[in-house]
Amino acid sequence: MPEEPRPRPPPWGFVGLLFLALCSRALSNEILGLKLPGEPPLTANTVCLTLSGLSKRQLGLCLRSPDVTASALQGLHIAVHECQHQLRDQRWNCSALEGGGRLPHHSAILKRGFRESAFSFSMLAAGVMHAVATACSLGKLVVNENLKRKCKCHGTSGSCQFKTCWRAAPEFRAVGAALRERLGRAIFIDTHNRNSGAFQPRLRPRRLSGELVYFEKSPDFCERDPTVGSPGTRGRACNKTSRLLDGCGSLCCGRGHNVLRQTRVERCHCRFHWCCYVLCDECKVTEWVNVCK
Repeated sequence: MPEEPRPRPPPWGFVGLLFLALCSRALSNEILGLKLPGEPPLTANTVCLTLSGLSKRQLGLCLRSPDVTASALQGLHIAVHECQHQLRDQRWNCSALEGGGRLPHHSAILKRGFRESAFSFSMLAAGVMHAVATACSLGKLVVNENLKRKCKCHGTSGSCQFKTCWRAAPEFRAVGAALRERLGRAIFIDTHNRNSGAFQPRLRPRRLSGELVYFEKSPDFCERDPTVGSPGTRGRACNKTSRLLDGCGSLCCGRGHNVLRQTRVERCHCRFHWCCYVLCDECKVTEWVNVCK
């Protein structure tokens, strides 16, 4: 039986170009308020020409709006860290999206059709949109759905003689939690062959608007497999008293765990450096931990 054609995941160009469509080309550093005192000037050279993997069209858009691109890059950093927070108790915990300084689209899981792939795409897109929405007051999708009404009082001695209100982007933690909830109800697109020679997706009779969809069953992510973006769970810290997903029984995939006195170095006091990377201090923490074999 001939192999069925596999639907391709959304191109990275969607995420890469999305943010540039949100703001006018005429936006400048001063309009967005992105030019920080003491920082090098934000120019096309400091942003676009240091990025690898951009298509000719993406590079052209970046050169026209380097300030918006900088906001988008900050959104990618925020999205990866939020992804790790939301899936911290899962076997696949988004660590594969940290590509040693490279953009997340190099991760193999974004080339597959797993539910984790759909979650990653939506988180990265939301991170970009959130960062740009914060800069240019535009938001859509989950960001737009969670816009909050904020008000400020004006008056003498702290009184509220009158107030001004506006809609602002929510904290990105709220966006991450909303996407995490949708991951739990993600919809599987069943593909089948009716010998018609054509690919025919069969969908569950559910409303798909605003939902995550995927077309490949996820592996167990227990072992390291670079082809699917799985770092495995060996060496992961687990909770030996928990029977949930973060418990050693589930997270270690039945291999058992060791109890180790561990001194680890973690990033702390992180700050975003304009433009376009995060600088962190290193802090040492010593503790007893349960680690998957």
